[in-house]
Amino acid sequence: VPGLLVKTTGPFWYHLTSYRFRTLCVAILGGAGLTIVAYSKTLEGQLAGVALCSVQQAIGEATYLALTSVYVEPQATVTAWSSGTGFSGIMGFGWVLTLRALKFSYSTVLLYSLSFPALLLLSYHLILRRPVEHGTYVGLGNEEDDRSGDDDATYQPQVNGRPPAGVTGRSPRLNQHQGLDLR
Repeated sequence: VPGLLVKTTGPFWYHLTSYRFRTLCVAILGGAGLTIVAYSKTLEGQLAGVALCSVQQAIGEATYLALTSVYVEPQATVTAWSSGTGFSGIMGFGWVLTLRALKFSYSTVLLYSLSFPALLLLSYHLILRRPVEHGTYVGLGNEEDDRSGDDDATYQPQVNGRPPAGVTGRSPRLNQHQGLDLR
């Protein structure tokens, strides 16, 4: 139910947050959910941890599926995203099966799983290439902007050679409320 609530209300607030912020929320919620389930001795506590993981999954799914649209080949990116989603189920099952076969408790397996939210943050910030590197994004404003060393700059996708409707101004930086802050 918590994930369903996020998915149904998301279109009203996702644009108010950046991809970077949502990625941080996904990692924190995932880590908190795993930790609560691992340490909780009551069913209510464990369900609270599962609820946090449900919210984490809902935010993550919408965030990363939307992020696929800003790369050079969205179809290939969506294919990679869906393949990764499918593989994660198999990998998660294998993770639990392997660690349980090695006689680790479920709590220990969950605590070892805290490495995954950390890997998410590392992969998003260190491995994932910014769309500007692919040439699909251009800064809004002066064409002479020096974008090479500006890690904080936000870039806007082009739609038929122009910024999407509703994007105005000459500033190379977009307002975070436009929801296009990729980094």
